[in-house]
Amino acid sequence: MSLSGLLSVLHIAAAINGLLVASILIFAGKRTALRARWTLGGFLAAGSLLLAIFVLLDTGIWVFGRAIGALMEALAALLPALYLDYVLTVTGSRLRRAWLYLPVPVFTLIAIVHVDLLGSGSDFAGAILWLAFAVAASAIVYARRRPAGRPRDRLAWLIAFMIVFQLAQIARFAWPQSLILFDLVPLMGTLGVTAFVVFTLLGSRTLKTLVSPTLDGRVDPVLETALATIGNNRKWLTRNDVSLNSVAAELGVPARKLSDYLAATRGRGFRDWLKLQRIDLAAKLLVDPAERRTSIEAIGLMSGFASRSAFYVAFREVHGVTPARYRQRRLPK
Repeated sequence: MSLSGLLSVLHIAAAINGLLVASILIFAGKRTALRARWTLGGFLAAGSLLLAIFVLLDTGIWVFGRAIGALMEALAALLPALYLDYVLTVTGSRLRRAWLYLPVPVFTLIAIVHVDLLGSGSDFAGAILWLAFAVAASAIVYARRRPAGRPRDRLAWLIAFMIVFQLAQIARFAWPQSLILFDLVPLMGTLGVTAFVVFTLLGSRTLKTLVSPTLDGRVDPVLETALATIGNNRKWLTRNDVSLNSVAAELGVPARKLSDYLAATRGRGFRDWLKLQRIDLAAKLLVDPAERRTSIEAIGLMSGFASRSAFYVAFREVHGVTPARYRQRRLPK
């Protein structure tokens, strides 16, 4: 088998695997992560389909036509919309995001009316600019409001990959005569889809976070009361050795059940739940007139945070402002 034939097989295999994982995310997800799983699964599915179409056209199995061009343009416009929607969802943005999908029918209509555009050196020009905007916006959003309750590195790696992918797209359209650059974007798409699938199957928490865990998300009143008791107990929140096992033992439930329950009802793990309880305690202390003269650093320590920097970062992730600014706004004059 030639090198080009081997690459085609790898491209198709990556596309098929990507579609399978995307289907799991979309159709086996839990209600509490509805938008996150649909946007991430849709992003993976759209990228996998576009990759498969490129390979089928390149190998001659499909012949380019108006319908295929319109489909490719729709997918190319849908990719950045789903990607940016996912980033905004994970970072907790409450903006209405229906406008993100407006370019999809616009670019599709252009492809239908002016099909020659897709056969020239400027194919997907509008979608590429749209993707550039989405990538730049995602980097800005992530820098200003990193996600609370999800692993930061996973989203950071996705944004980094999209930046590199966009740079490759720009290089490809700047030098359309280069065969190496022409093959670079599909190859990067294959590597990106493959990496996503491999890391997911080898223990990434992506599926565990978005797909329904053992529990179905129904609230257990007894367990909720017990969790509230822990959350209101300053002694527990400020302990240095507090852990999933110690809290589960205090509640009289298996640690695995407690972990699954938090994931099912809150969409986050034990550490993130504990951090939010400590932030809630700190917020109460900051607006307590009796603690008016207590320093910000002392309140962080009183809430269970080991350092000033950890307290400031965690508080700002949740409330969007520093503890000092929060106190200034909320504390009665």
